[in-house]
This record gives sequence, C-alpha cells and structure tokens, in this order.
Amino acid sequence: ADSVCLAETLIWNGYNVGAVHVNHHLRETADRDEAFVRAYCREKGIPCVVKHVDVALRREKTRETLEEAARNLRKEALEQGANELFPGGSFIATAHHKNDQAETVLFHLIRGTGLRGAGGIAVKSGRFVRPLLCVTREEIEAWLAEQDADFCHDETNDLDDATRNMIRHHVLPLLNEIRPGATEKLAREAFIFHDADQYLTKEARKKLKTIAAMRSDGDAISIPADVLQSEEPSMQWYLVYEALSSLGVDMKDKGQRHLADICALAEKPVGKKTLIPGGGIALRTYDCVEIRRVRKPDAPAEDALGYEFETKRIDRTELKKTEESSYTKTFDCDKINKNMLVLRSRQPGDRISTSRGAHKKLKDFMIDEKIPADQRDSVLLLAMGSEILWVVGHRISEEYKADENTENVLEITIRKRSV
Repeated sequence: ADSVCLAETLIWNGYNVGAVHVNHHLRETADRDEAFVRAYCREKGIPCVVKHVDVALRREKTRETLEEAARNLRKEALEQGANELFPGGSFIATAHHKNDQAETVLFHLIRGTGLRGAGGIAVKSGRFVRPLLCVTREEIEAWLAEQDADFCHDETNDLDDATRNMIRHHVLPLLNEIRPGATEKLAREAFIFHDADQYLTKEARKKLKTIAAMRSDGDAISIPADVLQSEEPSMQWYLVYEALSSLGVDMKDKGQRHLADICALAEKPVGKKTLIPGGGIALRTYDCVEIRRVRKPDAPAEDALGYEFETKRIDRTELKKTEESSYTKTFDCDKINKNMLVLRSRQPGDRISTSRGAHKKLKDFMIDEKIPADQRDSVLLLAMGSEILWVVGHRISEEYKADENTENVLEITIRKRSV
C-alpha cells in the first residue's frame, strides 16, 4: 500500500518516475508481488527494473541476520536499479511514513542509541528521500480506498516474529489508547531529535579536527584523554562516534553503551581496552584513548585448510553441562564480534592472552608450546583481527574464555569441511 501510494503521488505531481522491485524470494507470495508490480508499471507506462537477490547466500558469506542481509541487499539493488533507469542520476524515494517513524523511534530508544537513534528515519540521506514521512498509514490506506487503487499485502507484517512488528501491533496501539495521537507526536519529536543530532555532529567534527591525530596508515585515531574528559558527556560520545566513522568502522547498531565504554577509557589505567562491535578496538595508551579499526583478512584460511566452524549461543546455566573437547570450546559471547571471526593460519602481529590482562606474541607462545617451526603455519587459529581466541589443539585465550561470571556463552565447534 505504501509503495503504491508513493508511486501515485509522484506521478500525480509530475515527477519522472521509474520503479525498482526487489524480489527476496523469502515467502511464497514473492512472485505474486513481482507480477503485480510489473503489471502496475505497464498500466501506468513507467519503466520498471526487477532485481532478484539471494539472502541465504549473503548470510553464508557475511553471517548477518536475516533482516540485515535482506536490508543490505535491498539497498544495493535499489541503487543499481536506479542507475539503470536513470544513468544521469536520480533520487531514490522510499515509502516510509509516520507509523514507520514512530516505530523506529521506539525501537531505537529501547536499544539505547541516543539522539541519533531517537531522530529515527531521516527525510533525506544521500540520494534516498522519504516523501511520505508526513502522513500516517491510516491516511495512506484511506486515500488509496478513495482512489480505488489495488495493492498487495505483505503477510509477514502480520506476524509477531520481530521486535518491530511487536511494537507495531501491541506497543503503538496501546500508546495511542493511553495518549491519542501518540504516533504523530513521536514522529514530530523525531524531527527535533534529528536537528539536535545534526548540530552536535557538526560541532564534534570541528573539534575532532583540532584535537585528534590520525595514524599514517589510517587505521587508528588518538584523542588526548584529558581533553576527552574535559568535554560534556554528550560531546564525548559524539567525538568518539565521529572518530569511529572517520576510521570506517561499521556504525550500525552502535548504542550509547558502546560509546560510553570507549569514553570511560579516559579514566582507566594504561593498557585497558574495549572491543567495538563492527570491527574495532579502543585502548588506553599513555596519554590518549586510541581507537583502532581491525581489518578482516581478505582471504580467510578456513577454505584452504579444509575446516569450518559453527557458533551456537547457549544459556549460562548449561555451561557446566557442556562437554568441551579438542574441537568444541566455550567463550564469553559479549566480548566477541561474530562477524569478525575467521579460521585461519598465523599472520604477523598475532597475539594471545595467556592470563587475564596479559598477552603474548603468538610466535613466542608456539615456541613455549614446543610446536615445531615447520608445523606452525598449519596450526588452525580462530582469530578476531590479530587477537587469537583459540589455538586449536592447544589452548584458548584467557581474555575470551567463558567462566562462572559470563552472562552470555558462545559455543564454537570446528569440523572438517564437507566436500
């Protein structure tokens, strides 16, 4: 309904319109929807590009969630389709509306994403624009009924299998019952939060240029600890956020907790560190907080070595019952970024924690373990950047092992890759 309303509105207002339809092949009615879009575009006389994406293949390669893989593939497909339709350039309009905005604000607030998350969906970000953020779902459906316009219904939106759907079906209706007009009020607040976020972002970027130092290889940035401490907490978070962004660290799903953990390093002893989901590590150096990007190796050795690994979340109450073996170990899930895990052979700079707070070069560890020099390149390693979590057949890192204080346990099993 939303997309049909968007198309009708743009055509009605005289825009040069083309349609891009993305078929994710995730539900039985996916082909029905594609056929509807093709027929609609023929009737309206507008060009149409259909993109077919393989979500399962994307997940296998990236280990993203179903929603993440589908969203990222959809964005890529929309941009590719837009370029094919209008090689000279175009905007990409999506049909997000006020209800989507209200749901997004609530979803971000309960995750703790600060002003940036509370700002919800931007009216414009890059070439993407959202012209329908000023109207509700009810207004859209009422207008379509007046026009006697047909549309397809995505039945997965009726399920309560995702947080956003539960907010849509249960939380927002209750809020509107408690306070009529809650949807509109939340959507309006999003614009206020967005403006405040934009202002603080601009100020943080200016400050960062004067106080921070980027390493020559572009993989680390240092902020003087005393300068970071002197800023208000909100500005500290924005400085750290912009530092991460400037390094190219994936900022999706970064909450206030992650930013606060990095800021807190300014008051910690030298050597303290915190892991950054999305590919980074922050360290307390002598006089700075250094934020590093961790590059994922281009060619994981799991294929070459003929092995693969499987991860499984288990309840902490099951930790004592888990039977560890040479090829199954348990780790502290909260310290690990699963997207960064690779199974490979050794590389320069590798290190492993042999006791809490202490690290050893992998080369020195292998010498101490009396691993013959001609066999060291064939030893399987489970790695996260240069951090070695598991020297398979020998030991796991003390820094990442699960113990009685672990809240969330990750069980990892290594096995021969099936032919």
